[in-house]
Amino acid sequence: MALDKNDYIVPSVLLSEAFFLNKDNKKFIVSKIEHVIQDGFFKSIEIAPIADAKLRKQVYKDLQTKDCKVKECIVWASERLAEPSVNLNALDESVRKKSVDDVKAILDIAKETGATHVGINAGPNVGILQRSSAYQALINSVTEIADYAKTLDITVLLEPLDRFAHKKKLLGSTRDAKELFEIICANCKNVKLSLDTAHTALNREDLCEACDLVAPFLNCVHLSNAVLDFEDPLYGDNHITPGLPGFLTTKAAERLFLHAYKKGVALDTGIKAAVEFRQNDLYKCDRAFEYGTDFLKQIMLEFCLDVK
Repeated sequence: MALDKNDYIVPSVLLSEAFFLNKDNKKFIVSKIEHVIQDGFFKSIEIAPIADAKLRKQVYKDLQTKDCKVKECIVWASERLAEPSVNLNALDESVRKKSVDDVKAILDIAKETGATHVGINAGPNVGILQRSSAYQALINSVTEIADYAKTLDITVLLEPLDRFAHKKKLLGSTRDAKELFEIICANCKNVKLSLDTAHTALNREDLCEACDLVAPFLNCVHLSNAVLDFEDPLYGDNHITPGLPGFLTTKAAERLFLHAYKKGVALDTGIKAAVEFRQNDLYKCDRAFEYGTDFLKQIMLEFCLDVK
């Protein structure tokens, strides 16, 4: 059943970005989860894996709080997958299998945290002669991860990144992502796509056209800004403040959700939306969290006013 337009954008918060300077202080991050639950605005939280078993139990307990509006918890394996020894599309089968095992271990931790989703991404890009084999390796890895995640009742989120500008990952273009998801999701229904606006724009793609390509698989959007001018020192995936000089203004973000809604994308579940704006020396004392929250609220307000 289609959601009411007021519920279509599901507000999510990337706590490891909003409190980037404290991202490794898991006790601090857990305290912010409690704050988010008490506030009641966000319906989804996104965190990094928590190694401490006591803190995992605390998060699980917090998410079970009566009247808690946070119904989804995403644990991102991004930091682990960024390590040179970890590569889900490795051509060396022993490296690929070890990388899959690493993600499975994160899935176990995520389950104890109360996670509903675990987020992953592909490994480094390769040369044209190796690309087909690397994609087959990635398909094998995601399928194995998804099969294990299914036993834990967890959905796998796969996020395409950029191929040339900054991250230089194998899975970059949305067109490639569409083909990959069509293959994987033929057998794995618990694999969904998370779209990052910065990486999409850095791939020189239009956000709405990208949305159309992956519409059947779209579950989450990371609203990340970037400067697209090659000559600008800020060019790349730098998690800058929303707005100019980057491309991601309130209007640009609202246009994406309005387009998706009118095209009938994920009308029964809505689309999770999180602002990927990193706390840094200029935005201490929760300002990144507050600014990102205000930006998301403005998008949601304009979306509701525009939808007919």
